[in-house]
Amino acid sequence: MKALLSVLLITLTITVSFGGEVTGAGMVKNILQKKQMNLDSFLQSGHELRLGEVTGAGRQIDLDRVKVVISGKEAFNMNNVQRIEFQKAGGLKLGNVDFFEIDGKIVEVNKIQAMILKKK
Repeated sequence: MKALLSVLLITLTITVSFGGEVTGAGMVKNILQKKQMNLDSFLQSGHELRLGEVTGAGRQIDLDRVKVVISGKEAFNMNNVQRIEFQKAGGLKLGNVDFFEIDGKIVEVNKIQAMILKKK
């Protein structure tokens, strides 16, 4: 009986430790669903998903292409931007932005984990 209980406890511990951890597009889908947005709908309507922080070529993205940003465990619709704080001059590129204020929350560009963009 002790052996059976030990195996059950170990199995439960492993399941709890790894359960629910989703990364990549799965993470994005879950976060978008919480905001009543659908990744597949975006992709079918001519948008693309970019994963990863905003570095390198991602810094040169035109702001008007960015439709949704995912930071932390939240998705933010760029239609709801209240303020954009630029860190340097150089045009309306993502790399020139320090942070967005969206729905009353500050979203730092260097903390963006994924974006939905309008295709060129």
